[in-house]
Amino acid sequence: MFRIVDWMFGIRRFPLVFFAILASAVLSGCETWHFVLSPSQERGVVGAVRDNRIRVAINAAWIKSGLSDAAAQVELIVYGGNVILMGIVQSDKIRSGAVDVARKVSGVKRVIDAMRIGDENMGDYANDTWLTCKLRGLLFADMRILSHNYHVKVIDRVAYILGSAQNKEEFNCVVGHAESLPIRKVISYVDF
Repeated sequence: MFRIVDWMFGIRRFPLVFFAILASAVLSGCETWHFVLSPSQERGVVGAVRDNRIRVAINAAWIKSGLSDAAAQVELIVYGGNVILMGIVQSDKIRSGAVDVARKVSGVKRVIDAMRIGDENMGDYANDTWLTCKLRGLLFADMRILSHNYHVKVIDRVAYILGSAQNKEEFNCVVGHAESLPIRKVISYVDF
């Protein structure tokens, strides 16, 4: 009995914890890795927690304001207090309401509206998802880039890059990878 308790709560628990983190990262689309890697990011653990708190507060404010459609339709990325709202929404009311409510949340430095109004085409969505994954892979594979310092997303063949660069050379590499893909435009919100 003591061996079981020792195994469950002792030092041998590390492989279980590691496996749980790994499994949750795979199942959640690697969002967990942003938290796991946050100590090595420029913003650190405190910045990552602050950004997560802002993300939760914006979602709660949307729901409280009757904008539950925004919470469902808008992808929300927060990095260093900068908020990007992305996605395709059904009306201008949802779009403007989502932006207005997000601006009022404590800790938000700026809100970037990357939403568009219309219906989402599954072919466009699949292509944008593929381009996003391809760009993330290029950044990850490039040893000159600390890829975990960046959030990238492609919507309507426009690449949005948010994060913090170590220097101008790293930033130029990131933009170069984005421009190497069939993307119409690169929009960067990167701090140095």
